[in-house]
Amino acid sequence: MTDRSAPDEQGPPRLTTREAAELLGVKPATVYAYVSRGQLSSARAPGGRGSTFDADEVAALARRSGRRDASPAGGDLSFRTGITLIEDDRCFFRGVDATELAGTHSYEEVAEWLWTGEPSPGARFTAAAATLAAARRTVGALPAHSGSTDRLR
Repeated sequence: MTDRSAPDEQGPPRLTTREAAELLGVKPATVYAYVSRGQLSSARAPGGRGSTFDADEVAALARRSGRRDASPAGGDLSFRTGITLIEDDRCFFRGVDATELAGTHSYEEVAEWLWTGEPSPGARFTAAAATLAAARRTVGALPAHSGSTDRLR
């Protein structure tokens, strides 16, 4: 329920957690993460249950974060970035299905294309000999029981 009282009666309009989440296009838990990061301020709702948020502050955060669509209802989620779309259990990079890319291009070709936006058939990544030797020495110094994550670091 939105408290749209006149500003001179109870201050500026306040939004519930659910309303703030819908306006920002995020889950309610994310609204509280914004509060903990200092991006939003909150006040206890009347009766001490839940929080309320200044409607203008929430709208300003929505404009800064570029969020325009509310989170989809139910379990159907869609995530879009400048180069990625995850939707309907599929992942697309720059509009191309990731499964198709994996079947037709090398890792290096896909990575180069993602970084530059230009296809580069036959792209290969090489490391300087000194850097490669240092990495091998570092991994060699790890205990034998080290996991792959430790080795990757």
